[in-house]
Amino acid sequence: MLDYAQQCRALPLFAAYAQSAAIGFAALKQHNEHTSEICVMGVKPEHHHMGIGSALLAVCDEACRAEDLRFLTVKTLANTMPDEAYAKTRAFYRAMGFVPLEIFPSHWDEANPCLLMAKYLG
Repeated sequence: MLDYAQQCRALPLFAAYAQSAAIGFAALKQHNEHTSEICVMGVKPEHHHMGIGSALLAVCDEACRAEDLRFLTVKTLANTMPDEAYAKTRAFYRAMGFVPLEIFPSHWDEANPCLLMAKYLG
């Protein structure tokens, strides 16, 4: 978790608030002139299914389009490793227009196979 926090310090970070409390965030990392990645995104569980994640993704899409980027990617746990929470995460990204591209079995480590998903921004 500390690694994610340190990465985010140098990246564009978008946050969602309820009153004055942060309830969700997303950080973008631009890889090249075509692509940015959501390198970390989270919404507090008590705020799931309220449109917070969709709103954060809309802001990410808008930021990428403003830079004339064509693709937005995300890495998540592959479906080859059963996990109910990550199944919901993958379903969310699919509903938001992301498609699975490739599984990298040892990108993080063998216990956590990585699924690369992408969304075409036009």
